[in-house]
Amino acid sequence: IVDLVRAASAHGPVSLVGPPRAGRERQLSSALRAAGLGRWSTGIFGTTDTAHDRIAAEPGALAALRDAADALRAAGIEVELVTPLVTPLLFELPAIAALGHGLSGRRVTLQLYVPDPSVALAFDQLVPSWSSLRAALGAVSPAHACLEGTPPCVAPPRLRAPGSSLRRPEDP
Repeated sequence: IVDLVRAASAHGPVSLVGPPRAGRERQLSSALRAAGLGRWSTGIFGTTDTAHDRIAAEPGALAALRDAADALRAAGIEVELVTPLVTPLLFELPAIAALGHGLSGRRVTLQLYVPDPSVALAFDQLVPSWSSLRAALGAVSPAHACLEGTPPCVAPPRLRAPGSSLRRPEDP
């Protein structure tokens, strides 16, 4: 992976997306930074090992995420954490955003979940109603999270005002 990052960095900024594995990122963090890795992105799905690991379908996934975020940030690599806006995560959204912000040093990206048409029927129950989503987003601190792929009308009214939005800084 280090050689691939090095080759890609000759063409511009390099980001990697993928789940952490126990100890892997810590072992490779300095070499990845030296090769040109600027950003690493992965999901955060809960605040406890049980909750996160269940959705990640990998025992030890939250512990690996904590370790990877620490090692990569120490090496100077930006860590981006993403949480899909799905029904099973809505009740814990404020706490997930706060934990992710603490781990990454930046706002967690909350992404609207839109299933692929080939799996839509199987995943229909994961897609929250707009009212459920709006209520969950109302409890999230804009200091801890930003939105991606979500229409502004879904945001609670208090988060629609300029300067108080969950919008990503690079969004127009």
